[in-house]
Amino acid sequence: MGLITTGASTENYYKTFNKVYLKVFNEYYMLHYPLFLNENDDFFQCQKNLTDYCIAKVAPIKGLKVLEIGCGNGIQSIYMMDMYKPKEIVGIDINRNNIEIADSERRRRNIKNVKFVVGDAQSLNEIEDNSVDVVINIESAFHYPDKNSFLKEIYRVLKPGGRYVIADIIKKRPISYRKGFWKKRMHFHHWNELQYRDGIAKSGLSLEEVEDITDRVIYSFTRCIEWFKKSGVLKNPFIRIWGIIMLKLNRHLLSKKQSYFVFSGSKPADSTF
Repeated sequence: MGLITTGASTENYYKTFNKVYLKVFNEYYMLHYPLFLNENDDFFQCQKNLTDYCIAKVAPIKGLKVLEIGCGNGIQSIYMMDMYKPKEIVGIDINRNNIEIADSERRRRNIKNVKFVVGDAQSLNEIEDNSVDVVINIESAFHYPDKNSFLKEIYRVLKPGGRYVIADIIKKRPISYRKGFWKKRMHFHHWNELQYRDGIAKSGLSLEEVEDITDRVIYSFTRCIEWFKKSGVLKNPFIRIWGIIMLKLNRHLLSKKQSYFVFSGSKPADSTF
């Protein structure tokens, strides 16, 4: 029944993925899309590849204070601490269940200098002005109804000269879609590229690079579907069918209605706020 209700709400969606990870693999994994790079990459390495790809837009982060907005279950923050050695990472997510898992994993692995907080990306009350070197936001912003406030909050918390990267699923065309029952339940609030460019400009942030990696992510889904079918890691037939359906559904949406964009830039060094 948990698998069937995956798409009933945003909370159910992420809760189901977390439960499947723990049941099948006895540990948690990241919650975002894959990026295939090498012939031997499995799905979980492809998720790390996407994280690495986004980090490269703001690197180096060693010795810096990093804020991950929309940190999910915390596995990505923990991975970044292990791989890139920032001074500190604060992970914020509005989903309390995700933060409970993140905190549990942090304690279990005895990870230092990582803190997880329940909070709203559109109002980062927990973060002081001009206090963060790097902001990372991967596959979360399409849930935010007020992205203008989200972008202004990035500007507020970043130090002058601080850098940001936003990886988001966006609408292919600059038109408005009527929000049906499912989109409302899943809190989908997709922007298009023009809205992002305009919102970033109005926030005061500089936009230094915009990249469309849709085709690469679609190809990555295809490779990962093949890997799941061949590897036999999903031995439970219900979970195997569910997993392949999820992969195919996300690939279909990217092929027909959505795009995957990465936006990166900085807060101008001469900012007075």
